[in-house]
Amino acid sequence: MMKKILVYNSFSNMMPELIVWMIYLQNFGWSIAEIALLQGIFTFFSAIFEIPSGIIADKIGYKRALQLAELICIFYLISYFFPLNRMVIYIGFICFSLGLSLISGTDTSLLYNITDGNKFLKYMGIFNSLGIISVAFGNLIGGWIAEKSWTLLFLISLLFRVVALICITSFDVSKIREVEPIADNKKAIKLYLERLYDFVKTTKKFKYILVSSAFLMSSVTLSYQYMPVVLEQLSLTTGQVSLIYAIVSVLGSVLSFFSEKLTSKWSSRGVAVIIFFISLLLFLGIGRFPYHSIIVTISFMVPNILYELLSVIIDSTVHEDLRDDIRASSISLINFANSIMLTFGSILVSLLSGLFSLQITISLICTTLMLLSLLSYIEFGRR
Repeated sequence: MMKKILVYNSFSNMMPELIVWMIYLQNFGWSIAEIALLQGIFTFFSAIFEIPSGIIADKIGYKRALQLAELICIFYLISYFFPLNRMVIYIGFICFSLGLSLISGTDTSLLYNITDGNKFLKYMGIFNSLGIISVAFGNLIGGWIAEKSWTLLFLISLLFRVVALICITSFDVSKIREVEPIADNKKAIKLYLERLYDFVKTTKKFKYILVSSAFLMSSVTLSYQYMPVVLEQLSLTTGQVSLIYAIVSVLGSVLSFFSEKLTSKWSSRGVAVIIFFISLLLFLGIGRFPYHSIIVTISFMVPNILYELLSVIIDSTVHEDLRDDIRASSISLINFANSIMLTFGSILVSLLSGLFSLQITISLICTTLMLLSLLSYIEFGRR
């Protein structure tokens, strides 16, 4: 069972189209403005779908939710075969946002429910590590395949999704410790929302880890998104930037894989606080030495690598305090908060970049968000 979910996670995260889809649509006459609008629609609906997707997963079961997600993602890939039809592409991307929202939280909830509590951190590390490797592999082959044939690229992407669907379909439901769904009636969604609201209202610890996760994810993600632009401004070539991303992916994967061993020797909370402080200092370094390419590169790389270990610790901490009947819904709430905070961070980048250099802007925003995340995490530990 464990092998199947790890294989499923690997194929579900292999998305060769992700690094080249903008180029593909440009080849068929899409303007940058249209592509930006499409990306905005995807981000907006990703946030909108987070909460209901978790409720759906808790209601219909994790296996069915993941099957539905993969089918939706398959439709998204099929939409690429109609690049001249704007509406089909828009609908495809909205479907993709729903599919990914259904997967996020549901896959780790399923992993938790088939794992002994004391081994979850170990398997979560392996799970994340394989996911990172799969994303890196998909990105690596995507550009090469696209040079040969766009049709072949999307056919291979479809193949990966079909294999993921087959893997999740082969799960033996009897071995999954799933919560019995609420009876199918008009009050089902209301009952789930009431459960989730009561849990958040009465569990102060969850509020702090929710806030900490949102600040942390937005801080690291913003640095990851803008790293190529900053490094290019510092005269690094595209090839050098690609190599840096490859190193970050590999080292992050290794760190995630050995997360259990690292946290078994020291307190996981202590390790998390150390990572917070290191990331804070390095993000400050970007602003202190904005035109020193080596320092800026290291200051970008290390927090993104360490994040893979920190995210495993945070995820494990979250799942320990969640109730089974609202587990996926609670994870979706966290992902929703992450999306909102990331959107807010992007707006800040847009506003401040006109006043400061991009390096200074990213340093200010990422340092502030990381500090707020650390303070929330410390407060969480006191509860």
